[in-house]
Amino acid sequence: MWQEITELFTEMGWVSGILLSLGIIFAVIEFFTPGLGISGAVSAICVVCGIIARMVEGGSFTQLFIMIFLVLIIFTILFLLTVRSAKYGVLSKSPFVETGTAVSTELRDEEKNPLKALIGKQGVASSALRPVGMAKIEDQTYEVMANVGFLDADTKIEVIRVEANKVFVKAIEEDNATEKTNENAKESVDTKENAKENVTEE
Repeated sequence: MWQEITELFTEMGWVSGILLSLGIIFAVIEFFTPGLGISGAVSAICVVCGIIARMVEGGSFTQLFIMIFLVLIIFTILFLLTVRSAKYGVLSKSPFVETGTAVSTELRDEEKNPLKALIGKQGVASSALRPVGMAKIEDQTYEVMANVGFLDADTKIEVIRVEANKVFVKAIEEDNATEKTNENAKESVDTKENAKENVTEE
């Protein structure tokens, strides 16, 4: 067993050695700077190519299993270090790691919340609100939520309140329809009263 391990490294060619080294280096980069996963993909490719190159150079099946085992151990150690760093170390201060609430402190502060300025503003629903969707308000697009029910796209809306990062809107047509209904009802009552007065006078 020890002889196989010794031969694995002493008889390793420069091609497989470079590929395996690059695989480990890119794995370290990926674990400690999480993002798009490009470094992880490059690491996996380098490791696989390095193992294949070592086998082509004359490695045995025992050495193949040893290489896979060692790679798994290295990756596991890196993963554990990353988890610890994400909780207590340097990575915990990275913008890639969210250690608190998903809502920023600024948005949770009612007085400093910039979205509060939208209250009372009017706009148009860019998409259907079911109940969440997009709306354009003063040439800016925001994610909004219908206060009641669903709203169709192109509906004129008005911001009525803001809670953290949630912007609640209502359809302006609803207010217009309500006003018209109230006006019609008032006119109907006035007409009935005038009719009663005319009958009384006669």
